[in-house]
Amino acid sequence: MLVVDSVVPGGPAHKLLEPGDVLVRMNKEVTTQFLKMESLLDDSVDQNVELELERGGKPFTVQLPVSYFNFWIPCYYVNYWDPPIFVNSLQGG
Repeated sequence: MLVVDSVVPGGPAHKLLEPGDVLVRMNKEVTTQFLKMESLLDDSVDQNVELELERGGKPFTVQLPVSYFNFWIPCYYVNYWDPPIFVNSLQGG
């Protein structure tokens, strides 16, 4: 069973999902393991996924857009190391 632990403020699931929501199906497929969910998400980049969930025992459905994971990772971070400041890319560019 997959249960929502937290929701990223301002992210696609913000105001749609809450901690404790239980995932039942994703795109009409029973999804009880993380690897299955990961595979379905990878196959749905730049599309919507339909999530069938339960909250407090009551079923509900949401449509969520799936974006490329690196969209949510900062492109650069600043590493303070003595006098110079090095800017390192996390995405190789």
